[in-house]
Amino acid sequence: MVKNRFHTNKIPKNRVPLMLGMIVIGLLLLQVVVSNRLANYGTHITQIETDITQLTQENQLLSEQIASESALMAISTKANTLGFTKTTTPVFLSDLPVALNSR
Repeated sequence: MVKNRFHTNKIPKNRVPLMLGMIVIGLLLLQVVVSNRLANYGTHITQIETDITQLTQENQLLSEQIASESALMAISTKANTLGFTKTTTPVFLSDLPVALNSR
């Protein structure tokens, strides 16, 4: 009698369904873990997108304020250069030697 040189470890037939069941359960648990992480990442991404939108709006508002302030400063500088100044007391023109039309 010739002995088989290659020893194969055969799994008993009654353990095959048990092993397949354990593999299926392991894969199901893995799917639950992965799904849970994806849900958490989705919530985190939504929060980040909300923050981005809010910061974009704030940046736009600040840019408008900077433009407004710089425009007023430019006008003020130009007015001072041309000799316009703020007066503290008003000047009233009265009793002018001008001919009035009294018709």
